[in-house]
Amino acid sequence: MNQTVKQFLGNEVVKVPLTLISQSSISESAKDFLASVGLPTRDGLLFHFFKRSDAFSIWNYEGHRYLALAEERGQKLCLDLDTGNIFVVDSRNELPTRFVNSDIESLVEFIQAYSQAKDLFLKGPEERVAKILSELRMRFSDKDRKALEGDENWWSIILEQTEQGLM
Repeated sequence: MNQTVKQFLGNEVVKVPLTLISQSSISESAKDFLASVGLPTRDGLLFHFFKRSDAFSIWNYEGHRYLALAEERGQKLCLDLDTGNIFVVDSRNELPTRFVNSDIESLVEFIQAYSQAKDLFLKGPEERVAKILSELRMRFSDKDRKALEGDENWWSIILEQTEQGLM
């Protein structure tokens, strides 16, 4: 994990209980990240991450074992406990399940980068916003190519909506 992400997380984190993830198939680095580093708890991010470690739960849905990390308007940000991939799953079955990231570290790095750029989106002229979004797309693609592979992947939609001024 890079220094910028560590600064971004700061002390406003909640750690996932190791008992929830110890028997999963996710990588040891992901287990260590979740149990030792933790997830952001501050408001203003793209999702409201759980603020207490007892809020995390394992959720079986459509043949997958997920660890719910955050929830926003019926959509759960989930870690697939068999693959380590991150998905947004609509618990109301109104929206499709969307791929977010290949691993937890990429998710936090993407949120950090997007959150830092978000202030510039609001202040900058249109051509500056387009340049920042282009740089974000390249950075995201270098880190986790799969996150932007499909037009219906979550980050593809977030960046498109940002470009259209909807975010």
